[in-house]
Amino acid sequence: MIFFTADLHLGHANIIKHCTRPFLSSDEMDDYLISVWNSRVCSNDNIYIIGDFIFRSVKSPEDYLKRLNGKKHLILGNHDTNWIKKIDLANYFATVERFVEFSDGQHKIRVVSLSQHRV
Repeated sequence: MIFFTADLHLGHANIIKHCTRPFLSSDEMDDYLISVWNSRVCSNDNIYIIGDFIFRSVKSPEDYLKRLNGKKHLILGNHDTNWIKKIDLANYFATVERFVEFSDGQHKIRVVSLSQHRV
């Protein structure tokens, strides 16, 4: 299967207030999002993360990435510029792109993060 997700903002405590997410802490939010992800995504599934995966987290990117199922593909967002410098992306992502385009056999699909980013 193929999945898409965006703007997880793992580790970002202020996103709870800014987006009225129903969590008391970033740890609670992170644990919930990871459990929902893993309840749906299997190891052979492809999941496209369309920007802003982690932001202002005190945890390392590896703490999140090791816990998540699936073959991960990152489409860079504006909040991805700092944390991506802290790890070897090839260890965790099948692809890292500014946009991706593919076909399902009938339709051409283009996935682009609308965020402005510099890498």
